[in-house]
Amino acid sequence: MGKAACRPEALLRLRQRLPRHRRIAGELVRIDVPAAQDRVERVVGLIGYLLIPLSGVFMMADWAPPNIREFLLYVPFVHGVEMVRAGIFSEFIPTHYDANYAVMWGAIFNIFGLALIAGARDRIIVD
Repeated sequence: MGKAACRPEALLRLRQRLPRHRRIAGELVRIDVPAAQDRVERVVGLIGYLLIPLSGVFMMADWAPPNIREFLLYVPFVHGVEMVRAGIFSEFIPTHYDANYAVMWGAIFNIFGLALIAGARDRIIVD
């Protein structure tokens, strides 16, 4: 399936019509995903393994000293794990979480992912 030719004049006219802040946001999102795919696949697995100990799965936030707990609560995954603990063991253990913080980061990651997909829509091939 061939790619349709795009005239530079049409892109220039479209770019001039968009507000400046929308153009900047679009340029930030439009990374070359296929070229970066190999590097991203390697890094995502590594980051996932590094985040497991910080996710709060192996340790409750209440067990950590207050200064370390403050650092741990910046990791969004900790809030999700603590919410599950609160739902199951709420009357037996103290939990530390902020549902709004977890939802905010979830929304940010979803919007960023949707923007990446929208930017790569012309390169996506569906069988």
